[in-house]
Amino acid sequence: MNVRLAQELNVKDLQKEFRRFLELENFTASTINTVCYDSFYLWRQGGRTLFWSVVTSSDFTKRAKKELRRLLEQHSKGDVERNVNGYVKNLRRFREFVFDIPRPNGDELERYIEQWKGMDDYQNQEDALDKLFGLCPHNTDIKDVLLKSTVLNDFYSTRIIDINPVAEKILGLDVDRRLDDGDLTLVDDMGTVKRADDKEVSVYSFASKYCSHHKPDLYPIYDSFVEKMLCFFQQRDEFHSFKRNELRQYPRFHEVMVAFREYYGLTKYSFKLVDKFLWLLGKDYFPKKYKSDPDER
Repeated sequence: MNVRLAQELNVKDLQKEFRRFLELENFTASTINTVCYDSFYLWRQGGRTLFWSVVTSSDFTKRAKKELRRLLEQHSKGDVERNVNGYVKNLRRFREFVFDIPRPNGDELERYIEQWKGMDDYQNQEDALDKLFGLCPHNTDIKDVLLKSTVLNDFYSTRIIDINPVAEKILGLDVDRRLDDGDLTLVDDMGTVKRADDKEVSVYSFASKYCSHHKPDLYPIYDSFVEKMLCFFQQRDEFHSFKRNELRQYPRFHEVMVAFREYYGLTKYSFKLVDKFLWLLGKDYFPKKYKSDPDER
């Protein structure tokens, strides 16, 4: 089942399709009744929007437990913690039904890369950025840094309102030497900027993209879709142990990306190709309808 199609169905039709799925999995009739009832508790008590917000959350388990516990405390007199665990287990079955995502492998990756090659707007922007960073390889002149930062911010829609403090921050980080050294902490240092009003803002996704366009073999790109897909595969396949917020620490994010490539047999593919694969998967399976993300391409 495709999650986009599932979100267009009313609850009765959705339950009907879910029942068919469970029947094909050879569950007994009584188990199917229980799973269907439990899976839609959030919809019954919290509404359609809350239901889909939880189902499509990249931090599914934590979010589901929180919302189910809240609603059960309001509407149930039974053992809340026991019921929470049962409802989460069955809601996870429904999630697997709507997110029928194939296991990552070389064939799947190459299929998505072919799709990428047909996306002329993205491909042309990527080629333009490669040319720009090739013409301005160093980070010691504010004009070069500002030019690269402005174009990158525009093409990737990282939504940085004032790019000047970002460029000034980059200029003071000894970027060229640290890039040559493969210093992963550079992204974290670049990823927090003080605005004119002294408020600190995160430009972490931008920082990973900036470093990646200098050294694509060393610096994988972080963005919201990549984060969602890494969390999804971690919850489904347990390919590596990490918490979602740890992906906002770049050395840890790099470690997870390395583990992802190794676990799924993708080590012959560059970080750049794996990033595109995960980003396109995220666009397919985690629509933006229920959440606005600040750093999507």
